[in-house]
Amino acid sequence: MEDADIIWEESMSVSFDDVTVDPEIIQNMKRVITLSVVNGIDNSYGLLAKKNLRGALLYGPPGTGKTHLAQAVARDSQANMIAINPSAILAPHVGDSEALIKALFSLATKLSPCVIFVDEADSLFRRRKSSDKSWERSLINEFLQQIEEIHTKKDDAPFILLATNRPADIDDGIL
Repeated sequence: MEDADIIWEESMSVSFDDVTVDPEIIQNMKRVITLSVVNGIDNSYGLLAKKNLRGALLYGPPGTGKTHLAQAVARDSQANMIAINPSAILAPHVGDSEALIKALFSLATKLSPCVIFVDEADSLFRRRKSSDKSWERSLINEFLQQIEEIHTKKDDAPFILLATNRPADIDDGIL
């Protein structure tokens, strides 16, 4: 996967102190990450009692620190991080992108605890339309299938962080 970086937990230098964001957001991110990544899923607390929360969407204008926040989340949870840009997944041949997504989730499971960070998620997971070709939908379908498998795993499932400045353009299934 080109344009993908594996960032080892011990080499991350960005912390929550380096991120300029509302302290309440940081506390909420810490709580969700601690309950779902560090301790495994704890289904007895708040939102986690109702949903198997294994991901989050970070959105805001360019330059607001979404990538830094993702790195701080991974560092704080002592997790490895795989940072993906759309060009790392989009392949020119039918089926290659789906294979890359499977490999991404397999690698993330092996690097557990791990955070998968997908930047510019709107360009990978744009809203599906009835006029889309099957090969245009297959990337989203494969990602959703891999996410579904996460819900059946316990300890080694990666936490998924998506970042975008266009959340309204992301497919409803991904959201």
